[in-house]
Amino acid sequence: MLKGCAYHFFPAESPSLLMHSLLVEHMNDEYHLQSAPPPLVTDWGLSTAFDSLNHNAAAGIDGLSAAILRSCFPVIKFHLLFIMNSCFQLSYFPDAWRSSKVLIIGKPNKPSYDSLNSLRPISLINNFAKILEKIILGRLQWFAKNENWFSSNQHGFTDGRSTESACHSLTSFIHEGFQSKQVTACAFLDIKSAFDSAWHPAILAALIKRKCPHI
Repeated sequence: MLKGCAYHFFPAESPSLLMHSLLVEHMNDEYHLQSAPPPLVTDWGLSTAFDSLNHNAAAGIDGLSAAILRSCFPVIKFHLLFIMNSCFQLSYFPDAWRSSKVLIIGKPNKPSYDSLNSLRPISLINNFAKILEKIILGRLQWFAKNENWFSSNQHGFTDGRSTESACHSLTSFIHEGFQSKQVTACAFLDIKSAFDSAWHPAILAALIKRKCPHI
């Protein structure tokens, strides 16, 4: 049962062809030569990332919940600021922060839980890792917005937009077509486990191609 869960929820990543790995490696080497050092994480940036944590978040493997960190944050803030800046300067994500505690829960309104497809894994990661991720995410979102990385039709993972705004945009487009006596053809694509199926070399290559700076 445990092996079945492991293979189902954590499938092996799609293999990369040698040419793909060499391409990303070459692009990455040039990227590092041309890129300026990352800007420092400021006191404000760290505090903003910390405040955006769910303060009821459970603890990861280290046993430190968000509530505990909230209580001691004023004391550890400047030590944590030094650690975060070192992570950026060394392009390093601490190994201890990469591990998570995984809980398997049932998806709601399922007639049976005999199938693994009726279950969902919840990963409880280290809260220090969440803070570092939030700082990285904030910088990526800033660059994406200012460099126009995304199409104006992008609704997912975009501030002020959601599934509702995407539906409104589509229905408005169809309505305009009706008024002009035109027919609107739509194609819908749903990728199973799209997030888990994302190919990391392609993501890295896309960031390098867009000249994403060290963040």
